[in-house]
Amino acid sequence: MALAPWLFADYRRVNAMSRTEAEASLDWDEHPTRESSMLEPSARGLNIFFDVDNTIITWDVKLRPGVHEVFQQLRTDGHTIYLWSGMGPRWEVVKRFELHEHITDCFWKPLTDHHARMEQLGIPVWPDYVIDDHVEIIQAFTGLHVPEPKLPLERDREMWRVYDEIQRFVSGPG
Repeated sequence: MALAPWLFADYRRVNAMSRTEAEASLDWDEHPTRESSMLEPSARGLNIFFDVDNTIITWDVKLRPGVHEVFQQLRTDGHTIYLWSGMGPRWEVVKRFELHEHITDCFWKPLTDHHARMEQLGIPVWPDYVIDDHVEIIQAFTGLHVPEPKLPLERDREMWRVYDEIQRFVSGPG
């Protein structure tokens, strides 16, 4: 997948930084709700990990419909949202689509030997639920496989299916 030149430059710059440096490079003053993204999840809250490419953004770097609304509802429900990607922490996506109030942290996604690589990649929290377009990640962790965004994009309702499936998972069997 080729990244747009402006996005690739930002991606390389941000991914060479630590989380603290990346957060400092983002203009948080434009968004006074940053503190709200650091709320602790409720007792029933899940650590939910979303993949980035072909999961929340399209191949041509457009945000999938419903991402903001579903992320807001998940946070309202007491869940904690993380992004991870095989391309590294995707702070440039958080910045471009103004997702900072929803995203607690971004990580490298383990592409092989998934469980063992969690510690090697410095991921301090275990995913309770994973949303990804690659089946092998869903097989390694509990979660939901999503297809690439449908075209025309405005007809894609996959994020709402994700929300419904998380609700079913939280409710448990029955």
